[in-house]
Amino acid sequence: MVIEEHVVEYGLTKIFLLTIDLWQYSYFNLLFLFSAGYGAPKLRQLADKVAAAGYYVVVPDFFYGDPLTPGANIEDWLKNHEQAVDFAKQVIQALKEKGVTKIGAAGFCCGAKVVVELAKDGEIQFAALLHSSFVTLDDIKGVKVPIGILGAEIDKRSPPELVKEFKAALLCHILFFNR
Repeated sequence: MVIEEHVVEYGLTKIFLLTIDLWQYSYFNLLFLFSAGYGAPKLRQLADKVAAAGYYVVVPDFFYGDPLTPGANIEDWLKNHEQAVDFAKQVIQALKEKGVTKIGAAGFCCGAKVVVELAKDGEIQFAALLHSSFVTLDDIKGVKVPIGILGAEIDKRSPPELVKEFKAALLCHILFFNR
């Protein structure tokens, strides 16, 4: 199987795409979000593995070439990147216009917040959160799609206690809708 890598311009930013022969597979996409920006080597390695499994992978640079760097004030940095959800919706719409019908999103760090917002609006069919920074219990209560949450044992922004609250809220949500 041959994986093709592309970096395409989209508006004022870039998107990293990994594709295989799409016509051989169902259109099920993953939209990856990451706080270090789309050029992070480990994110690209993960995207390679997902593409090798037969998925069309889209890794947008939601931070317009301005990744979070060590020592930066994260609150100030986030204020300059509040447009990520709207940009994600534009990317999703562009994918739908190309015939994509099933879109999932995996959000890392502050990207998890973007994924939750997409899951609350029903823009995606499934969500995965990894080190879910800035996600609140109220955010989780609004999720409308299947979601997986991977928390860490030691995480100051999303401690295990908060992840347990997420689980309890999601279980109540599921029980409510199954009545």
